Amino acid sequence: MNRSIRRIPGILTLVLSVGGFAQNLQRELPLPDIVKKGIPVFPENPVLTLKPSGEEAALLAVAVHAVKEGKEGKEAKENKEGKGRSFLRVSLAQAPKKAGAAVLAQVAPGPLALGEKILVMVVARNGGTATETGEVDLDLQVLATAPKALSLSRSTITAGRAWKRFFFFFEAPLAVREGALQLRFIPGGRAMAVDLYELQVYRFPPETQVDSLPVTRLTWAGRDENATWRKEALARIEGLRRGALEVQVVNARGKALSGVPVKLEMKRHGFPFGTAVDGEWTVGAKASDPLAEKHEEVLTTWFRRGVECGLTGRSYRQADAVTQAKRAADWIQRKGLSNAGGLVYTAGRWDGLEPSAETRYREVARTNRAKAMEVLKKNIRESMKDGLGRLKDSLGEWHLVSDPNSDLVYTDLFPPEEICDWFKLVQTAAPRATRVLSAAGMFTGGGLATNRLEPWLRMAMVLNGLDAPVDAIALPARFGSALPPPEKLYDLLGRFAALGKPLELIDLAVEAKDEVVQAEYLKEILIVGFSHASVRSIDLAGFWEGSLWKAGAPRQAGNAYTQLLGHDFWTTAEGLTDEQGFFRVRGYVGDYTLAMKRGDLTETMKIAIIPGSTSFTETVR
Repeated sequence: MNRSIRRIPGILTLVLSVGGFAQNLQRELPLPDIVKKGIPVFPENPVLTLKPSGEEAALLAVAVHAVKEGKEGKEAKENKEGKGRSFLRVSLAQAPKKAGAAVLAQVAPGPLALGEKILVMVVARNGGTATETGEVDLDLQVLATAPKALSLSRSTITAGRAWKRFFFFFEAPLAVREGALQLRFIPGGRAMAVDLYELQVYRFPPETQVDSLPVTRLTWAGRDENATWRKEALARIEGLRRGALEVQVVNARGKALSGVPVKLEMKRHGFPFGTAVDGEWTVGAKASDPLAEKHEEVLTTWFRRGVECGLTGRSYRQADAVTQAKRAADWIQRKGLSNAGGLVYTAGRWDGLEPSAETRYREVARTNRAKAMEVLKKNIRESMKDGLGRLKDSLGEWHLVSDPNSDLVYTDLFPPEEICDWFKLVQTAAPRATRVLSAAGMFTGGGLATNRLEPWLRMAMVLNGLDAPVDAIALPARFGSALPPPEKLYDLLGRFAALGKPLELIDLAVEAKDEVVQAEYLKEILIVGFSHASVRSIDLAGFWEGSLWKAGAPRQAGNAYTQLLGHDFWTTAEGLTDEQGFFRVRGYVGDYTLAMKRGDLTETMKIAIIPGSTSFTETVR
């Protein structure tokens, strides 16, 4: 029953063997029988050798604790003799500015075979961090390090006050040789502490039934079908997104006609639900693919707004990329979709600048930071002018992004006056384009990046005071395994709405591996956004090639999306005019056909329901 702690300079080694703590844990959190049939990748008594890495590794206070509990269950101070429970405590002194800057890496000795079912297990708890929910998040990533780095799986441990065993499952997409498997623990988003224990990776034969393996199921507060937040959201949608239609049917002499059959059919939403569109499928190499026609059908049926996504970083400097992006943007408009643009100009990223910009900045910054800043400002302005010159007539929107995950966060580096000038530059060069200030990263880690929120809001308020020509605020909304309560996201939208600008939800995606969770949570976020008065559009990160549709068929998320938009938020109605010739109905804002039948003749017309009420008289002969 050995338990020992060894300290090596720069490396922390923890030897865990089956002792009193483990035995107690087995009783408290028993292992499912199927797990005992797996082949451990670690030895029976794993030696966990972890060392900090990354630019901000100094933030990590990693220590092996050996503690014991008193009669009341409270922890005693660290027991230097190593008696009591042994576990690894990962502390983050402050929130890193760059996601993944503080990482603990662990190399696992065992190989993986192609198709093997892999189960990752770890026991964790909140190490004492005060949070609203009593939980802290830590990302667990599995990588193959050779022949090249490839992420095999990434999940989020959401640890509460009590010890909890987490299981994460994936199928090995390739063979990984011995010594080339790595596990990473990635803290971030807040100052925090997480306790880890009993890490293990189990291999199962490819023929193992997936349903037999234990998986920590993802969920979120407010998932219950009778949740109060959802009832309130649907009530808001009723008032915001529906309008009243009143049609009076009369004959040629103006006499009201009762009993006339009337049928109302919705054809298209008025609210701009949109998606990123890959130009390869519209005007590029895949435009001749047999599935291209289906791609167009789905796109034009279920979306009203298209975001050409072929231009990022320096690609707008490449003539071929710009030419295809222009053609793709034109294609979007020809198909009746509004062109939301596509170039997200991230002034905070090096990849938006000339390749030499980063090198030049760092060289000058060693001796003269003020001069280096002037060099950087010049590069950013030249880069923006170049992009505007090439694309000003092709893109409907220009996004200026403050990205806390980039090497440079311009809200930290530059005063608001400088950022205001960037918006004015876009206004001058592309006066017809919409200028959008993007609050990137605010939903990172499930809406927990609060360390970025207050500084960003202060910067945006100053921009308002400077009369910066900002037309809207965009909120990228990608979610992994940390799924915040929908009502919390609604409250967060309210913080941004208080700035007095319309809001756009962009890049919306739920990347959880569980398809049921992915589908259900996507619906929750769509309901939240659709129910907020300040949200004027919602754009998905994509819909094709596995996002919502795969191989031309809808996945569970695609079915959830079409059920919501094509049924729950869709209006069809039919009936007879009353004694005064009226047909009345409430419907979702959008485009409709209205058919009225008189004898053997049917008159059909196109109408639109707008917010508020629509009333008109129609003469039927």
